[in-house]
Amino acid sequence: MEWYYWVLLAALAIILIILGVSFVCFFMVFVTSRKKKAADDYGIPDNEIYEEFREEIIDWIKMSRNLPSESFSIRSYDGLTLTAKFY
Repeated sequence: MEWYYWVLLAALAIILIILGVSFVCFFMVFVTSRKKKAADDYGIPDNEIYEEFREEIIDWIKMSRNLPSESFSIRSYDGLTLTAKFY
């Protein structure tokens, strides 16, 4: 084989590697996971700063979840469902 075939093959390999890395980075950044949180998961970090106020924060979260509200949702241009609550 001639040397320019090897150069062309090396350039093609580099381009494929760049495209592969770009593909992986795109999905790591822009594709969201659809994990559902449990109903009793309040999202309070397990940290000593929050320990003192944990029960009070949980009471506030429960109170706000029990307020009368109306849910709205729309589908964005990229296919995600955006949901909000109007109190």
